[in-house]
Amino acid sequence: MKYLLLGIDGAQNEIFQRYDMPFVHSLIKKGKDLNLTADLISRGWVEIYTGQQATETGGYYEKPIANGTLEWSKDFKLSSIPGYGADIKPLWQVINELGFKVGVMNVPTTNPAPQVDGFFVSGGGGGKNISEGIAVEQCYPKEIKNSLDESGYIVDERVPSLLWEKGLFDAEKFIDRLILMTEKRIESYILLCKQYQVDFGFLVLRSVAVIEYLANGEVNRYLKQEKNTNEKLVLQIFRFYSRLDQLIEKLFKSLSPEQAMLVSDHGLVPRLFGVNLNAFLIKNGFQQSSGNKSMLFQFVKSFRHFIPYSLRQALKKNKKIKSGYQSLVNFDKEKSLAFNITQMGAIFGIYLNDKERFGGPVKVNEKEALKNTIINCFNEDVECQKHVVIAIPFEGFGKPFDHLMPDILVSMPDGYMPVNESKQLFSKHAPSFNEIDLTKVRDDNWTGIKGTKALSIDCFQLDDAEQPSMQNNTPGLTTVFTKVVASFKRLQR
Repeated sequence: MKYLLLGIDGAQNEIFQRYDMPFVHSLIKKGKDLNLTADLISRGWVEIYTGQQATETGGYYEKPIANGTLEWSKDFKLSSIPGYGADIKPLWQVINELGFKVGVMNVPTTNPAPQVDGFFVSGGGGGKNISEGIAVEQCYPKEIKNSLDESGYIVDERVPSLLWEKGLFDAEKFIDRLILMTEKRIESYILLCKQYQVDFGFLVLRSVAVIEYLANGEVNRYLKQEKNTNEKLVLQIFRFYSRLDQLIEKLFKSLSPEQAMLVSDHGLVPRLFGVNLNAFLIKNGFQQSSGNKSMLFQFVKSFRHFIPYSLRQALKKNKKIKSGYQSLVNFDKEKSLAFNITQMGAIFGIYLNDKERFGGPVKVNEKEALKNTIINCFNEDVECQKHVVIAIPFEGFGKPFDHLMPDILVSMPDGYMPVNESKQLFSKHAPSFNEIDLTKVRDDNWTGIKGTKALSIDCFQLDDAEQPSMQNNTPGLTTVFTKVVASFKRLQR
């Protein structure tokens, strides 16, 4: 194999340094850290495989529909990218067109599997329900489904499927399942790569993200020798990382890549505070509560976890129910001047409630003055200053999806996440400061959340003269696309 791009969802260098992982540590030590940052609004994998930001592709984690209502969406798929395959070509297509074969497996938001010279196994994400078995539409060519089924390939496992569906509340059994998923993924990938003789490999492992969303804060406190920690769970996590290191070593030794990069779509850090930007807006007169609807919002959001997991999955398939839930807000739509809606903690900002996008009261000629007023008010707030949370204007560049971005971006330290349920502007996230009981977990992001430091290690670094130039001092994830393509263009000479 000429190039292996190994994606590890949610990983960052600091996480690996916690554990006994001699092979991974050797890759990091010999390689070069590109120090890439994730903006936490754009889907990181989409940036990596298109080389474009969400303002160009529409690849946001969540976004408004902007059709004159407050309808919201977490859905995304390849076919929704304007000019996909022509103006915007994904990494595998570019490499195919350069004359090289590709083998892609488990890259999120790539269903259905596109036709390639090589093989392609789609990953989950982008609003797709969690699935254990592989579907025909996730495989190209379709024949590889049979070999994946025979090998026991597991498409996806996350906290909801592991705890609420399978009831794996025993820490050892929980970790065993994630190890099995990772083993089957790597074994299947090695077999397919050898069968199709690929030049470029792109594999994504997601088990790290499952563990870190659940227990990043717990492990962090354990390493600080705090007493109220679930030691049994933490020790099982140490076992997982030891096995992961062995599996990554097996992958590298089996495929012998000439070049390789370890990447992630974002980092993961302890979840410390929730930030309800609506609380600030209400306090300063920019938003009006909706009274009874606010009570309904709190009730639905608080008790949704008591609905059986299987029923929740079924309800998600009903478009009217899904749309109604995603459009549920706790403020007066007609009187509020600004708002924040977030369903997965990925809207780091404030929208002006304008008529064109949301059917609100704010007119076009009022937006600039209102935006500046809110920013000034926000940055003068003592509580915001204490937490080093800063508001800045979003400056668009005429991209197709600029209008889906918040008008005001809010920069938060790692460990802070936008929420809508809390009544306070800043609320301490209690689960991150208490021992984890797996039977009481009610959220994927139980003690961990996305962080801005992405894993980006160029394992077998080139001479500096051959490195693609960086456009700025804080390069983003699109750099991965640029570097990989540059490597194959050099091979083509």
